[in-house]
Amino acid sequence: MKSKLRTITIGNITYKYVVEMFSLKIFNPAKNSNNEFVKVSFDTRDDLYVGSLIFSGHFKTYKNDEEIILNINTPSFVKEIIIAISMEKFDFTIQKQYQIDNGLQILEEFGYEVTGLENKVRKKGYLEEDLKPETVNEVLLALKQNQMPLATALVYDNLDCTLLDAKRIAENLKRRVL
Repeated sequence: MKSKLRTITIGNITYKYVVEMFSLKIFNPAKNSNNEFVKVSFDTRDDLYVGSLIFSGHFKTYKNDEEIILNINTPSFVKEIIIAISMEKFDFTIQKQYQIDNGLQILEEFGYEVTGLENKVRKKGYLEEDLKPETVNEVLLALKQNQMPLATALVYDNLDCTLLDAKRIAENLKRRVL
């Protein structure tokens, strides 16, 4: 049976960690003990998603206009979390276990946005999914008629975003659909 305990080396320090349901448990690198750890919770409280998209590797988002899959199981993401929480600031002689309940705020520090009451997580910025279905139909009609300026204007008016964001969204719709 495969062990859930994983290791990652950052600098000269090797960290042990476990990805659990909606949380990441990082063990004290100074000791070889499973009793001293920091647990970071990523509770999304959304009935539709229940946080699983972050953990299953199916959460699509954008970073520098490039589509990426956000997955907390990947070592690069775990490394970002470890660096963000600064393990060295925790004094394990005073307390053996620490709980960080605001894992979503850590994601915000990385440039992701936690939106609304559903606490859905996505990269900051506007996406074509933010458009109303009727607006998408109007934009697609304009794109089929090779009217990129009209498509951009429709997106711009409906999302209240920058003109550059509106053009990027219109171009993404054109690539995906046409």
